[in-house]
Amino acid sequence: MRKFLVIRLSAFGDVAMSVPVIRAVCTQNRDIHLCILSRKHFQPLFKGIPNLSFIEPDLYGKHKGLKGLYRLYKEASKGNDFEAVIDLHDVLRSRVLSTFSRLSGKNIYRIDKGRKEKKALISQANRILKPLRHTTERYADVFRKAGLKADLKALQPQKNLFNPSEKLKKLTGEKEKGIKWIGIAPFAFHTEKMYPLEKMEEVIGRLNQKNVHIFLFGGGEKEKKAASEIASSKEKVTSIIGELDLNDELALMAQMDVMLTMDSANMHLASLAGTNVISIWGATHPFAGFTAFGQDESKNLIQIPTEQLNCRPCSIFGNKPCFRKDWACMNWIAPERIYERVIEVLGDE
Repeated sequence: MRKFLVIRLSAFGDVAMSVPVIRAVCTQNRDIHLCILSRKHFQPLFKGIPNLSFIEPDLYGKHKGLKGLYRLYKEASKGNDFEAVIDLHDVLRSRVLSTFSRLSGKNIYRIDKGRKEKKALISQANRILKPLRHTTERYADVFRKAGLKADLKALQPQKNLFNPSEKLKKLTGEKEKGIKWIGIAPFAFHTEKMYPLEKMEEVIGRLNQKNVHIFLFGGGEKEKKAASEIASSKEKVTSIIGELDLNDELALMAQMDVMLTMDSANMHLASLAGTNVISIWGATHPFAGFTAFGQDESKNLIQIPTEQLNCRPCSIFGNKPCFRKDWACMNWIAPERIYERVIEVLGDE
């Protein structure tokens, strides 16, 4: 069996976007085995994929620095005669690991991130506003260069991959007939990617008047506190932040009738769970190629058109401060617009 080492160390959303590609590769090339080199807590994302194993680096311990990366390479290679390295990350660490493999006579196939195109997309002086190649296709291109099949259009949707634990069942209870479950992930790592929380509370208040139960998703102590305050002030709202492991979060997302997210990791996680995702976009833009895989972009994206706000997009990752200082790209999106889109996707009259 042909073996390949696949490197994608972070970040959460980017690793999640690699999953459907890796699923396609493993199901369409039955004579291969992929060894995924990534962080331990991402492993549940790859559940159910055949011919796959997982290698967990200790990047802040024994695999830290140049010597540590060499140790990691030796450990990963032990008992594995890799035909080639598939670098889906293209950062310093992955390049160092690739170099060790190249010195051993292995082929290296590396992602083209389209950095020049993305720079032009966010240029305030000479912007070239056009859809760029989606990240999943960029990942697939790397496998294709290695001579492997990677037909994403032929990929069949995967349902019921994530089984709820007894803890999750106890937390949520049974889903009552006629009650729609809505997942909302109102947080993002960068302010420029986050819809104002007070406006999101208004959306939640409107939705709460329907026959729904709302679950709040996110991570971090600050987010947990904010979500708990929202949940405690409203009926039919439950915060699950800090309560579940990744497998149970995915299992719960799979039960949602719709997920409302930012341009964030939760957008990609909900997509992996097979749930309809409505995403809100501010400083970033879908043209950069980071939309959720398999979603209907004609219906499920909410944003201010660039014709109305020509500073968009100002960032690929949302990590640059607002030019205008008023976060118009988010503040101009009315809560009722979000509410109406959720109701439309739910099919509620």
